[in-house]
Amino acid sequence: VIGKNEVAVPTHLYKVILAQKSSAPSALLALGAFVVPNRPIGFDHQLPEYQVDLRDLEKMSGITFFPALDKSRQCRDLCATDTCKLLSFAEFNRYIAGRNVQNAKTLHTLEKVMAKLQESGIEPDEYLQNLYQKKKQEVEVKEAGEGRAAKGA
Repeated sequence: VIGKNEVAVPTHLYKVILAQKSSAPSALLALGAFVVPNRPIGFDHQLPEYQVDLRDLEKMSGITFFPALDKSRQCRDLCATDTCKLLSFAEFNRYIAGRNVQNAKTLHTLEKVMAKLQESGIEPDEYLQNLYQKKKQEVEVKEAGEGRAAKGA
């Protein structure tokens, strides 16, 4: 428990993922169950380290996940089907920078996002470079229009 109101905080969190590659009824299902500590885990771990047997998670949580599904026949291991690879530090920061680029409303904010990435020693990949160029043009057009409107007022 934490705080003056003694809020209960779990030591671990779980996630159960059921994935299907296509919408065809006969498409293969992949299932993964994970229990992770409720604290930062850093970038030196991989998701399979936290994978647990679904039956064990059901016993621990008291919850039956996907009760209508015959898990032994219809499902493959998610991490065997898809690598369950977590992002590296650089990939994670590029992902966050990409979201920030998409949300930037001004050139100043846009430049700040890219500067922060480079200060971290991370080079933008081709996707991020293209996203940045596209957003830069969009913001320049918007700011130029606002500048003309302000002069005309």
